[in-house]
Amino acid sequence: MQVEASEIAAPQPRIIPRPEHILSRKNIPLEALKVLYRLHHSGYKAYLVGGSVRDLLLGKRPKDFDLATDARPGEIRKLFRNSRIIGRRFRLVQVFFIRVIGDPGVRFVRDPARMIRVLRHAARIGFTIDPAAWEEIQAKKNLIRVCPPARLRDELLKDLRSGAARPFMDFMLKSGLFYAIFPAWQGRLGKAGKLELLDHMYRLDKVYQAELAFSENLLWGMFLTTYLHQEELPNNLGELREAIAGHIRQALGTIEFPRQRQEETTQVLALAEAIRPYLKRRQTIPGRITRLAAYPEAWLLNRLCVAPREEIVTLLTETELPAPKPPRRRRPRRRRPRGASRRPVKK
Repeated sequence: MQVEASEIAAPQPRIIPRPEHILSRKNIPLEALKVLYRLHHSGYKAYLVGGSVRDLLLGKRPKDFDLATDARPGEIRKLFRNSRIIGRRFRLVQVFFIRVIGDPGVRFVRDPARMIRVLRHAARIGFTIDPAAWEEIQAKKNLIRVCPPARLRDELLKDLRSGAARPFMDFMLKSGLFYAIFPAWQGRLGKAGKLELLDHMYRLDKVYQAELAFSENLLWGMFLTTYLHQEELPNNLGELREAIAGHIRQALGTIEFPRQRQEETTQVLALAEAIRPYLKRRQTIPGRITRLAAYPEAWLLNRLCVAPREEIVTLLTETELPAPKPPRRRRPRRRRPRGASRRPVKK
């Protein structure tokens, strides 16, 4: 909800009597009415304005509500602790409410994806989740599995790319919603695994907060690496690809993962695991590996997971990827003259 603070005197409003319009307090959320009433009771003028009024007149449900008032931004801020001032030229005050409109239990049954959105807003804004909503998320977390798999993937991608993936993932783990979506992770992570996953999400946040280009293969690689670290993996690259492909299908549980994306992510993860021992021991990576198409992303994935946190942005903006080694040239075979014997003739 946004409240516009006016710096100049506004013209007198034209008042239309209630019988001449269809607007009703019943169609305005309690939160918007609360802001209006508090401003009025504090001696300020305040009006519902903009697209919300238009939508209400058309019989539609507005997504948010804008208010205009003669109170200054600082005065509004004092009245509403759950607010922040934004904008420079035109200053607006945003008033937040994380609380679910209506009964959380009913709202989550009608659309289980709302549980993800509760955690999303808490992670991005830093507010405390309403206790009633938190209890309902924990009680109804398994309902999330009725959501279409493609929708779950898209919802989660929003949060992985939000710059607040670390607090979001922390809420997901603590609420149990994470294990409802990814049941194969249950009992596998342990304390060390959780810390590694949250660390990877923190590193991902550094990338998106800096608005750097980042491929979806690397994004999923940052997420799935922790799962693979809980498994015994083969050393042979061919067997490694096959094993990781199976682990990815298992790890992603109920969400939809397109086949092409799965194949590309498998290549990156398999190659990242193959070169990890070389990087750890600071050994030269064989040329047959560096010439593979997935090598640059595999190398970068390894570096992103272990580099000091403060170097993540520098790593993506200034580091040049190691150039692949050229293939070894074979010496041309000497041709024998026609009629010459392959073996020397014994006399």
